[in-house]
This record gives sequence, C-alpha cells and structure tokens, in this order.
Amino acid sequence: MKDIIVVGSGARECSIIKKLKNDCDNFIICIGTNTNPYIVQNTRLILVEKLKLENIKEVVKEVVKEVVNGINEMEGVDKMNSIDLNYIDLNYIDFVIIGPEDPLAEGVVDYFNEFNIDCIGPNKFYSQIESSKIFTREFMFLNNLDQYSPKYKVLSAENIKDRISISNIIDDFNEIVVKKDGLCGGKGVKIENIDYYSREDIIDELTDPNYSEINSEKILLEERLYGEEFSLISFVDKNGNLQHCPPAQDNKRLLDNDKGPNTGGMGCVIGENNTLPFLNQNDINVAQNINTEIIKSLNNFGKENGKKNNYCGIIYGSYIKCGDNIYVIEFNSRFGDPEGPIIMELLENNFYDICKRIINGTLNEIEINFCKKAIIGTYLVPSFYPNKFDINEDKYDIYFLDKYINKNLIYGSMELKDNHIYSLGSRTMILFELGKDLNECYLKIYKNINRIVGNLTYRGDIGFKFIKYH
Repeated sequence: MKDIIVVGSGARECSIIKKLKNDCDNFIICIGTNTNPYIVQNTRLILVEKLKLENIKEVVKEVVKEVVNGINEMEGVDKMNSIDLNYIDLNYIDFVIIGPEDPLAEGVVDYFNEFNIDCIGPNKFYSQIESSKIFTREFMFLNNLDQYSPKYKVLSAENIKDRISISNIIDDFNEIVVKKDGLCGGKGVKIENIDYYSREDIIDELTDPNYSEINSEKILLEERLYGEEFSLISFVDKNGNLQHCPPAQDNKRLLDNDKGPNTGGMGCVIGENNTLPFLNQNDINVAQNINTEIIKSLNNFGKENGKKNNYCGIIYGSYIKCGDNIYVIEFNSRFGDPEGPIIMELLENNFYDICKRIINGTLNEIEINFCKKAIIGTYLVPSFYPNKFDINEDKYDIYFLDKYINKNLIYGSMELKDNHIYSLGSRTMILFELGKDLNECYLKIYKNINRIVGNLTYRGDIGFKFIKYH
C-alpha cells in the first residue's frame, strides 16, 4: 500500500487526514509544526520548526528512507542505509497534499515533481495567483476578467516620494483598502474607516520609512466594496477540469459584528441546499465561471512560458456580491480555513478517489456531491489571539466536559503532551454543527461551545445574521 504525505498540521490538514482515513487504507505521513492531537494519533507525524522548503527537503529524505526500508523488511531485503535523492521511486509514495500557502509559494510542489511524485497543489509558477495580489489583478486585466476587479492602483517605493504624492493618489478613491502584496496569513488587509481613523493615518503608514513593505514589496490600493463576501472552492485536475464545492462565507474579523482586527478566519457557514441566503443560482454560476476561466488562463499562461504541467489541485476564489454584481477579492491556491474543513464535513464522495482523479485528469468523469444540510463552524482561539504567542507562558490546558463534543471538533493549533491537550498561539479548534437550516446549526453551536474549557475565546455571532428569528 502506497503512502500519502500531508504537509501541514492545522485544522485544514486535520480535516483532510480525517477524510482520507475514512476513505482509504493508505498509511499517512504528516509533516507538521505541532503535535495536533488527532494527527498524532492517526498518522506518522514528523515535526519541523517551520513549513519552509528547506525543512521539508530534509524530512523527505528520512521519509523516503523509512518507506523503502519498511518495504524491504516485508520483502526480506537488507535495509538501505542511505537514499539517493536523485531518484525516488513513485511506487513508494502515492501522492502529496500541501495544506498551507507558504510551501506552495516556495515551490515545494516543484521539488516533489522533480522525483515524479504527484501533488495536490500547484507549482510555484501557478501559485502566484495567491502569493501576489498584484499579479492577480494584472493577470485578470490581461485576460479580460477585469470587469470582476474593483478600481485599483499599484504602489512601489518609487511612487511614494512625499506626502503630497501619496495624498494625490489616495484622492482618486472614495474609500480605500490597503493590501500587502505577499502572503500574510489572512492578516495583510486594512480598510479605511475600520483599521484607519483618517486618511492622514493611511498616509502616515505608507510614508513611514519603517514601514518595511514599502522597501521590499509593492502595495495594492483598491476601492472599498460594500456587500456580502463568499468563497467558492473548486477541485482542479491536471487536464483543466473543475468540480465546484458549495459557496461558503468566512468571518474574518476577530470580534462580533465584524469588529476588531483581521484574522485567519473566526468561523464559516454554508446554508441548506449547498448555498448561502444572499446568493441566487446566477451568482453561483458567475463565481464558478470565473474560477474556470482563471484556470484556463493560467494554463495558457503556463504554456506560453514553457511549463510542461497545468495547474493541479485547488483553486479558491474569494468573492463579494455588491447589488447584482460579483467581484473578485482574491484567489487562493489551496483549501480555505475554515471553509475547507466544513466543506469536508459535507463531502459525500470518496476523497481519496477525488485526489487520484485530480492527478489523473479525470474529474470530468464523476459527479461530486455534498450533503444538503446547513453547517456552521466556529473557531475557538486563545484569549490573546492574534497577538504574539510565548510558548513558555501562553499555552493553556484544554478540557472537554463530555465525549459528545469531540466528534464535532476539528483540531488546529494544539499540542498533545504528556496526555494533556494545550492551546498554542494560533486558532485552536473548530466546533461545527450540521442541521436542517442555519437556525438549528446556530442553536446547537452556542448550546455546546461552553462544554470546552480553557483560556479560549470565540465569536458569538457566526451565522446569527442569517437565522430567521433573533
């Protein structure tokens, strides 16, 4: 039986592993940064300090050596004492799933592909669609998708000569969203009248010589849009075929009523019948078509640049509905979090089969189905989140008051040590509930959430605006 490698050990990867464990008998090796309790108990976990390309390269050598030695033992062959990384036999590794964005942007897929190991995730070239917001806007413009972009302006260090120059640029916008170009873990966006008290605050930040991004990266300014945001995630196979997941709505802000700083996501909802209350079928069709067109354009762009392979893995469009119009906020090249975990709870197909079809280019031969129930997932996070974490002082013991709660939990930034479960510095766990509608999900979530005890906090309003009675 071939082994599967999963890169990452947060809630997203926990949900992927959980689904794979249900759907196949393959042994799973996880490369992660924390002793996630579920992952520890259900995989061979190999810890690294950070999910950086160089760290992953080091552990792959040991992983392959272990796999080869295990097979040799079964076959009565002497153990290998070393492994030549110039050749890794595809027969030993089934495929790799990369969960987080950073390894994708660094080129971990390119590394595995050098050894003929298939990956669920795009290579470095294609993952620019997430790793650079400016690339995305310019790419959409060049491929006739700019009707789905807000008004925007790219700033570099050369643009910002003085306060007058930046003030003149800002005056072209009604309200501004300031976006750092690169990966920021969902925390790289600031909005006028939410994160800035005045335009003077924006100018102060952008012209501050200590604002490091100005010297190393470009900055994207966009017109602020008002509407309902949603995510549309699609599976993409190596031949450019897509199969779409239900639309979901993430809640990015830390506090109730969308107040406080941006986070990686504090909770997520999908309504009954695989939709959201504010979307009609045409809205969903538009988002699905945009996902399809961006993949088609990326694959053409790859061919023009001499790339042998197409985009392969997951495309995740982040959208906003403004009146009757749909606009692109950004694209991601992997499952969202918390969207991915709750989508996995609704997925009725065999996920292992989907992964193999992504690799083999046969997604068009099946229909992917999802449970029609509504679902809400709420993140519990450390009380100090998203502020800096001190592992020696800030981790807290977590207790569950009964066994019921465990079957509805997806573990994230947690540590299993000496039979105790501790919270770490990022989002700790997702509590999810399914129901006939969002009303039922909401009541279940907030009835049961206090069965989890620890120095944790959470939003009390995930899904509240959609319930039919308050």
